[in-house]
Amino acid sequence: MHISEGILTLPQSVGWFAVATPFVWKSAQKMRVQSQNGTDRVFVGLVIALCFAVTLLPLPVPVVGATSHICGTPLFALLRGPVFMVFPTAIILFVQALFFSHGGLTSLGANIFTLGVIGPFTAVFLFEVLKRITRGFSMGFKGVEAASVFLSCFFADLAVYSADAGILGLALGKDSSFWKVTQAVLLGFAPVQLPLAILEGVVSFLLYNEIKKRNPLLISRRLGILFLLSVILSGSPIAHAGNFEGIDDSVMGVIARAYGKKPGPAWEWTSNEITLFVFSAGNFLAGWWAGWSWSVLWGKERRNDS
Repeated sequence: MHISEGILTLPQSVGWFAVATPFVWKSAQKMRVQSQNGTDRVFVGLVIALCFAVTLLPLPVPVVGATSHICGTPLFALLRGPVFMVFPTAIILFVQALFFSHGGLTSLGANIFTLGVIGPFTAVFLFEVLKRITRGFSMGFKGVEAASVFLSCFFADLAVYSADAGILGLALGKDSSFWKVTQAVLLGFAPVQLPLAILEGVVSFLLYNEIKKRNPLLISRRLGILFLLSVILSGSPIAHAGNFEGIDDSVMGVIARAYGKKPGPAWEWTSNEITLFVFSAGNFLAGWWAGWSWSVLWGKERRNDS
């Protein structure tokens, strides 16, 4: 989901920004309305923090020897609508490109389109289709809904990376080689992303009913726990065991370099100490936000009980 700097041409970069901007604008307007309520505002903040963490958390696939990410945006799109996640995704990807060397600034529009538009809209579309198809099935509503959530988020995850492959095909391929590049990227993604798409589906249907059915104050605290756990794991030896290379570099980077591009971060930090400082500061600020949100919700719940 993180197309690096140096892959897209200037016209392509501008074009993807133009495609993504109307979605970001509409999402910002919707979020401003939804954030008027205090509980909703905290919930939105925790959703942003959790998606920020999971899209930074490198999940290793030992058999393949590479890491990748789950998306997170399809699940919350099912709960709040597909437009809801576009603006938060734009914020997340901008910060990751600027401070964490994930993605690029010139590729920001393309990354917003894949993670913030393709993923959420695919999930909601498939969910609605599956609801119509399974209406009247005898396995019970909860079972049908769980299967629908799983399949919707599973295919939405794959749709994000398929869109990445198509964008790389447009950026690197010329004439008939578009399909060659796209196919090469998809084949490179498949061994890593298929298992993680299954994981995305499982995590999504486990959280879906919890978030939808329970008290929003309790759920926000649980999201806070998940977020803090993701932040801790993102810098832990577990996430980096075996020094597995990220799929962004091992697939997109290799293919881009084969076609004469020089992908990389927006800029290189001058030392590992600076990188560590920025990463730690970002985690601290995000953790502070989660902690503050949690304290607000806890205080509000206690006042309601009294």
